Amino acid sequence: MLNNPRMIALAIALILVSGLVAVNGLPRQEDPRFGNRHAFIQLRFDGASAERVETLAVEPVEHALRVLPEVKHVTSKSKAGIGVIIVELEDKVAVDDTDRVWAEVRDKIDQVAARLPEGVTPPVLDND
Repeated sequence: MLNNPRMIALAIALILVSGLVAVNGLPRQEDPRFGNRHAFIQLRFDGASAERVETLAVEPVEHALRVLPEVKHVTSKSKAGIGVIIVELEDKVAVDDTDRVWAEVRDKIDQVAARLPEGVTPPVLDND
């Protein structure tokens, strides 16, 4: 076979064609979509101490978010006049479902915002 140039050319052509077919058959994705699994919620309560911010503004929002089954972890930090809540989604939430879950989180925040004391600005969700 090595002495026959036609067989060598045929073997090389066969290898090249099968390689091209294999490469074209591979699944590709140029811009894979990644879902954001973390978000921040900011609350302002001007003039309030860190303890008042925590008990009157942050804790009600935290409790409302912990009810959602897609929420994995909720943590918060409160300072005088401001509270920040960090929300993490479960790993089982599909990338295509993250927008729906963040919409549910916004709905819960809106429900709780109506019951917050006067002087607390509406909570702002940043999931970007």
